[in-house]
Amino acid sequence: MSSAYITSRLTKSGPRFIVRYRLGGRDTPLVYAGVFKSREEAETLRAEVAECLAARKRLPPRPDPPLRMKRGQPLSVYFGQIGPLVKVGVSVNHQKRASALGVRLLHVEPGGRQRERRLHRLFADSHVSGEWFYLKGQLRRYLKKQGADISRRSPPERSKTIPGLCLGHDRKYGKQVG
Repeated sequence: MSSAYITSRLTKSGPRFIVRYRLGGRDTPLVYAGVFKSREEAETLRAEVAECLAARKRLPPRPDPPLRMKRGQPLSVYFGQIGPLVKVGVSVNHQKRASALGVRLLHVEPGGRQRERRLHRLFADSHVSGEWFYLKGQLRRYLKKQGADISRRSPPERSKTIPGLCLGHDRKYGKQVG
């Protein structure tokens, strides 16, 4: 039976509330859904995930666990594809990150969080949720210009690694998704 959980932990900057869910019974792994500073925000996401699980709807793309990196290591911005979606993120080890997410690596460039934010704003016309974008418009042109192989899609079996979208409202950009 699928279920959604909230756990808490105390950090230097205060308590954090972590939302996780299972797609089946105890033998299925817990899946990370998000971390919040307030219990109310965590409860909102837990309720949304539980509703999607109960209705057997597709879940929203999960946010990534927080990056754990050593000081001084250079970050790079990577573009990873699953089907029609592209993730624009940062990582110290982009190969390991792409493998962990199950994405096909399209392009990597030097840069940190500032560069990533600028790219997110540049590709806002194709934004889906969080760091995920549809491969269209400005993003498609940018990747072609960078020489990325966007002619082929990720294999369909890999798209199982990221749940689809549950119909809802994208809080960050204020538009309907799904």
